[in-house]
Amino acid sequence: MSKLTSKVVDIHKRRTSIRLTPAEWRAIDTICEKEKINRKKLFELIETNKDTKLGLTSSIRLFSITYYENSYIT
Repeated sequence: MSKLTSKVVDIHKRRTSIRLTPAEWRAIDTICEKEKINRKKLFELIETNKDTKLGLTSSIRLFSITYYENSYIT
């Protein structure tokens, strides 16, 4: 099992720590590259549109799973 890697990011003028596996960080970076958006902006969009019952890290994971799932549906 991969270890979680923490990164501190600024989202909407506040600092927060996000813990994801290296594979999840790579997936996020690939999404950012494909969509021509930086990680900060992507996280801000996820934060703005997330279910209020979910935390940011869970919402990021859910977003990336949904993103990849939708890109493979024909």
